[in-house]
Amino acid sequence: MTADYRDGGQKILDIIEFNKTLKISQILKYISNDCKSKWKCFFDFHLSKVEGKLVFLGNLAPKDARKLYIKDDFIQELIELWTDLNYTDSFASQANFSAGHIWNNLMIRIAGKTIFYKHWANAGVMKINDLITSDSRIISYSCFKDKFCFPVSFLGFCGVTSAIRSAMRSLKLTLPGEKIPENVLLQLNSSKKTKSSSLQNPYQQKVYSSREKPKEMD
Repeated sequence: MTADYRDGGQKILDIIEFNKTLKISQILKYISNDCKSKWKCFFDFHLSKVEGKLVFLGNLAPKDARKLYIKDDFIQELIELWTDLNYTDSFASQANFSAGHIWNNLMIRIAGKTIFYKHWANAGVMKINDLITSDSRIISYSCFKDKFCFPVSFLGFCGVTSAIRSAMRSLKLTLPGEKIPENVLLQLNSSKKTKSSSLQNPYQQKVYSSREKPKEMD
């Protein structure tokens, strides 16, 4: 029915796809700063707990969008539609990843959940690039405080920056020039050895702790 006349169709619009296009157009108007329509207040009200348009500017996975439980069914449907089209779990480069938003981004998680800190966002901390220096390093705590001038604990700062580093490792991205300090490497190696020894058979540890383990018989 939707095919061209020459292909045996009747060139009728695909209603489902047309409906999706209208909804996407509505979302684009909502996140645009150029659109000043009063209907956006309705969206702001229902999206207040996810800080309005930031739910669209992030990188939520469809499964997480379904857990938001927005009271208005239409807006919930818009969010689910948007995440189906917008969500990505791969990036071409570190620069491409860094251009994304920190908040409502599935790749940046703390305790397995996406994050949103309203006081950070209000202070202008929005994108991953905001926490990266010109020489592509994660910004230091002192530089962060000088740049944004709002109270934040060292633990809170480390939580967010560690989540970003973890995302980059999982995506196999690197920050040029950034190295893991030697003392951290030593701690990591030590913890691995401790974990490895704790996984040994307790009986073997007890019986063969003071002598070489016997060779296995063929």
